[in-house]
Amino acid sequence: MHETSFFDASFVVLIGFLVFMGTVLKFGYRKAIQGIDAQIKEVSLTLEEAQTLLQIAQDRKQTELQLEKQLSKEIDAMKKAADKQIEELQRTMHANIEAILERKQLAADSTLDLMRNSTVRQLQETLTHEAVTIVQQSIKAFDSEQAQKLNDLAIQELKVLLTNTGANNNGGSKKKAIA
Repeated sequence: MHETSFFDASFVVLIGFLVFMGTVLKFGYRKAIQGIDAQIKEVSLTLEEAQTLLQIAQDRKQTELQLEKQLSKEIDAMKKAADKQIEELQRTMHANIEAILERKQLAADSTLDLMRNSTVRQLQETLTHEAVTIVQQSIKAFDSEQAQKLNDLAIQELKVLLTNTGANNNGGSKKKAIA
């Protein structure tokens, strides 16, 4: 066998190969680490953007929920106000209708009273006229002594009637009480 020397060619090749591999691995490792670092930075930037967008979306959602609640409250308030206005209008219309019906009832009652009073007055006038005519004819048939007694009796009855109707009329005119 040959004597091996410390710097045998295969040993030198092995050492050179190992140095070459170490250098290649060192640069490769650095490149790989730099690539991984770049990807980590991209992922962290993307993650930060996603977190920012998520926060913005949550803020929008919160704002929209608040606006929805506020709109619901406003709608409820408008409904209540509309219901109150409807009730007030119904009350007002009911009161107006009642007032109109009451006025019409009063007008109808007044018209009926006027018609009744007019009819009674005409009937009284007719009966009075007929009674006067009958009494005048009866008086013409009497002699003067009977006519005098009848006149005295009528005057007494008229005085009694005037005093009674004056008391019943509470101080009103006696002619109105007789009529």
